[in-house]
Amino acid sequence: MVIIWRRALLRALCGLVITAMAATGAGAAGELAGGFTHSQVRLLQGEFEGDSWSAGVQIDLAEGWKTYWSMPGEAGIAPHFDWARSLNVADIELRWPAPARYHDASGETIGYADRVVFPVTVRPLDPDQPVELVLDLSYAVCRDLCVPARVKLSQTFDRKTAMSSLDSVLIGEFDSQVPQPEAQGLGIARASVEDRDGSLRLVVVLDGQAADMSTDIFVENFERAYFRAARLEARSGNASIFHLPIDDLASPGELRGQTLRLTVVTATARLVGDVTVE
Repeated sequence: MVIIWRRALLRALCGLVITAMAATGAGAAGELAGGFTHSQVRLLQGEFEGDSWSAGVQIDLAEGWKTYWSMPGEAGIAPHFDWARSLNVADIELRWPAPARYHDASGETIGYADRVVFPVTVRPLDPDQPVELVLDLSYAVCRDLCVPARVKLSQTFDRKTAMSSLDSVLIGEFDSQVPQPEAQGLGIARASVEDRDGSLRLVVVLDGQAADMSTDIFVENFERAYFRAARLEARSGNASIFHLPIDDLASPGELRGQTLRLTVVTATARLVGDVTVE
């Protein structure tokens, strides 16, 4: 299990650095923005609608640097969002925009370049009172290697103060990139695993005309193996057949019967759904 060993070692090393950075007080609470040489982080305040606030966590990255998705790839660390110190908050929902796949000296990573905004919905305990949103964010950025970082930010959300229309537009832009359970012209039909001359691969069949040569499929809920970029192998009527090479899977039987979460990204659609491997 080379890939899994590499991930565990990288997480352990980055964890040590994050702990050391926390002791130095990197990113003081009360700031609206913070960060390090290769990245900057901001809390965005959107609009109050119904009984909830829209918000966002914006990460801007230096040229050539990336940060990670919830499943970071064969090397990397997913960001961790800690809202525990927030006040007048009943519930916080954070959403992940569709990621991309990158290659560098550390291997294959999954995440974001340039800029990403994680849309957030904040439901107050008392909608008539201000919300103190406090974020302790541990994340990492990569170019040729992983550089961990930690920031602590806070923002008061109060309906009596002016809101930034630019922040609302930015939150909405990235919220439109969040994969949904339904997408026009795209559906997950089935998945199976096959052994082709000793090379194991996940076979995913997608329905709909939105599936194209640019399609990538990101796999979660099975950490014992790593699934590489999808390749379009064939089309049959409205169905498109994709193969994803699998690393560190000893036999097809390990995967059969497992329920995977697939995030499918095409040129025109973003879809997320669960499928049980045949």
